[in-house]
Amino acid sequence: SKNPATVETESMPMTASGETVTVNDQAAGETVLVDSVSVMHSTWVAVKDTDGRVLGARRADASTEGLEVSLLRPTVAGQTYQAVLYVDHGNKQFDLHGDTLVVGSESAPVSSTFQAQ
Repeated sequence: SKNPATVETESMPMTASGETVTVNDQAAGETVLVDSVSVMHSTWVAVKDTDGRVLGARRADASTEGLEVSLLRPTVAGQTYQAVLYVDHGNKQFDLHGDTLVVGSESAPVSSTFQAQ
């Protein structure tokens, strides 16, 4: 039986080697503007809500600024969200369970928290 405390199972995390993501507070809506993302590999920027659900993801094949992520469900004013990085495992499709979460030195995800306004 599934453990109710476990929302998702993911592949083993990968320790960051310079990966970063920056998202500032922004207007609520159906897209999220990622100010900057630094990646070493083809990497997904996934936008999650406070329950850990992925609202949308976009692949960055190189470090970039001004990456727009389209969402399946819009952000809501006053709510907090998180942009998290997952290294693509080669199929160029976002897979929460197959792609590799990028974590920092404290084993916390490399991420940026922001608020919709």
